[in-house]
Amino acid sequence: MANAHFNGPLRACKDNPRYFTDDTGKPILLTGCHTWANLQDLMVRPEDKFNYTEFLDLLSSNGHNYMRMWQWGQSQCAPWTTDIFMVDPLPYLRTGPGLARDGKPKFDLTKWNPAYFERLRQRVEMAGERGIYVAPMFFEAWNLRWPIPEVNSWHFHVYHPDSNVQGIGGAPAPDGRPRIFSLDLPE
Repeated sequence: MANAHFNGPLRACKDNPRYFTDDTGKPILLTGCHTWANLQDLMVRPEDKFNYTEFLDLLSSNGHNYMRMWQWGQSQCAPWTTDIFMVDPLPYLRTGPGLARDGKPKFDLTKWNPAYFERLRQRVEMAGERGIYVAPMFFEAWNLRWPIPEVNSWHFHVYHPDSNVQGIGGAPAPDGRPRIFSLDLPE
């Protein structure tokens, strides 16, 4: 969607590479604030869905023009709580056969979830309409690195072999944590 606030793609500013510029050549300072639920809903209860429009209002009212759009890979659990923490939508369809560890159909890693990508597009466009640049994140492993003893979100990750119909799963690294985003794992 075209926007009067944007003048072409961002690139490093030639005069000062600490800044970005667009087709105008004028330096652009990207500023924003942080939240983890700006793409997927992170909920203890279904009614806890994140109000994305309010978040955009907050960014706009404070003169922010940038956000990192987080993506989570597990269907439930988070390393900061023992509550059953649900994440929705996820990038892959749940087709089964079989059930994942969360009791729902396993993910098919060959089938994209249209609802996830429709939401991604819609939210990027909504931000763009307000002059906010978005950096979508497609891989996240932070929650796998710091599990609390009572929960381990790896058990509910789409790339855990018990969670997908292909049985694909990350091999453990020397520290015992799963390695899932490595070229050493051809599958």
